[in-house]
Parts: sequence; C-alpha cells; structure tokens
Amino acid sequence: MSKKLRYLKITVKNTLAFIVTLLFIASLSFFIIVSLPRDAALNAMLPMGITDTHVINELRQSLGLDLSLPLRFFNWLKAAICFDFGQSFYYASPVSAILAKAALITLKICFIAAILIVIISLPLGLYCALYPNSLPDKLLHVLAILCLSLPTFILGLICLSIMGAKLKLIGTLPAITFKELLIPAGTLALPMIAYYIRQIRTAVLKEIAQSYIQALIVRGISLNVILLKHVLPRALIALLPLAGISCARLLCGSVIVETVFSINGLGTVALKAVTMRDINLIEAYVIYCSIIFIILNKSVDLLCRRLSRKARGDVNE
Repeated sequence: MSKKLRYLKITVKNTLAFIVTLLFIASLSFFIIVSLPRDAALNAMLPMGITDTHVINELRQSLGLDLSLPLRFFNWLKAAICFDFGQSFYYASPVSAILAKAALITLKICFIAAILIVIISLPLGLYCALYPNSLPDKLLHVLAILCLSLPTFILGLICLSIMGAKLKLIGTLPAITFKELLIPAGTLALPMIAYYIRQIRTAVLKEIAQSYIQALIVRGISLNVILLKHVLPRALIALLPLAGISCARLLCGSVIVETVFSINGLGTVALKAVTMRDINLIEAYVIYCSIIFIILNKSVDLLCRRLSRKARGDVNE
C-alpha cells in the first residue's frame, strides 16, 4: 500500500468515526431532552405568563411538536446538519447567532488562560524538577494543593473581592476589556496552573532518570542542550493528551467563572438555556461541546504519534 493511499484510508476512517460519534451524541441528547417534563411550547410560554391552551397548541404546531417523534428527530437532524438549530425561546434569536457571539467572548478568556498556564506552569514545573525537595518546590506543592482543593467559585469570589472591591482593578459590570478579562482568565487558569506544575515536574524527573540521558552526559553534551533538546520535548509529549482535555474544558467548562464575573460567554448561555428549558439552545450547545472534544482529542492523538516518532529518531541519531 502506497503512502498516499494509507493516509487517505486513515483520513476516511477518522472522518467516519467523527461523524458516527457526533451522530450518536446528537441523537442521545435529542431523545433525552425531548423526554423531559413539559414540551418546548409550554416552556416558552410559561415565563411570559401565557397559559392559554389555544395559544400554546398553535405554537406547538408551528414548532412541529405535534408530529411523531421519529419525524421530529429527522427534521431536527436535517436542519442541524446545515447548522440550523432554530430559534432560542429565551433570547428570541437564532441559536447559531447566539452561540457564535458567546463563543467569541469565551474564546478570548480561554486564550488568555491558556497563555497564563504555559508561561507560569512551564518554568515553575521545570524549576521544581531541577531542584526537587527544595523550599520553593515544597511551597509550590502546598499552593498547588490549596488551589486544587478550593472550588472554582470560591477562587472567583476571592479574586473578585481583592481585584474588584479592594484594588479596583476590575469593575462590577460584565468584563469587556483585556484588563477586565485577565482576572476571570486567571481564575479559570489557576487550578490548571497548579496541576500542570506538578505534572511537568513529574514528567521531567521521569525523563531525567532515563538511561539515554546518562549516556548524553557521558558524551559531554551540555546540560542546557540536554534539557532543551531532549528532556523537555519528551516530557511535554507525555503531557499533550492532558493538554487537549484541558483546552476542551476551558472552552466548554467556564460556567462558574463566567457566572461569578457576569460574563455573557458560552457558560452563561448554557446555564440560562438549562434553567429556562431552552431545548434548541441546549441541543446546539451539546453538539458544540462534542465537536470541540472530538476534534481536540483526535488532533492531540495524531500530534503525539508524530512527535513520538520524531523524538525516537533524534535519540537514535
């Protein structure tokens, strides 16, 4: 089998797996949501105080809720394939437009949080690995346990109290500017920074203990070269699967931080959708999260394989 044909086969296989997984998740979420008490028409009318049966039945017919369940699922799936998730009952706007607007805000926060995680956890984790059991290593270990133990909403309230009420670095209005987004992003990143400092420390120490590192030292290669060219890249390869999951969590799991800081991102939109039983918005959000997790996990898997082959080649050289 030629190389091009093999790559084509892998691409087709991965694409089919992606489609089947997404269809399964979308179907499961649809049938779970439609099985909830009260249908979408009733959920849309009750918050407005409308209880007239005739009006609710007319809305139910306009939404296609009077159709059989298989036909409703087919119509919904056909529209979802074209990224048409209908109207949001709570926001009275197209679901796709609501998610797109909220995603931009969440993406900004997650991008800042990811940068903070890299520039803080990488040097601190490397330092702890090079100087294990030192005083800074022990202090960082205690701080890491503290940050991982505290719930995110407690961290958010502490940051909001100190940065907002005491230091006046952020206002009480929804965050918009970079300075205002920096504090929520830092709150979101703090537990992950604590986690990755320990993970980087463990991965680097494990790599330093490998026999090939001793062979490189015997050959007279500089310690800095060994660390930068051999130890750190291989240690980071081992952390890539965790990084993929962390990115997905940042993009899909910022509900608490966005709520504490009054940010109208995807987390807030999802929370309001669940609270108001906005079925179309809930289904679209589930599909969005599924796509993020599937793409990131598969991309990280392929990247790990490629980098691992390259790393083995460098060692052989």
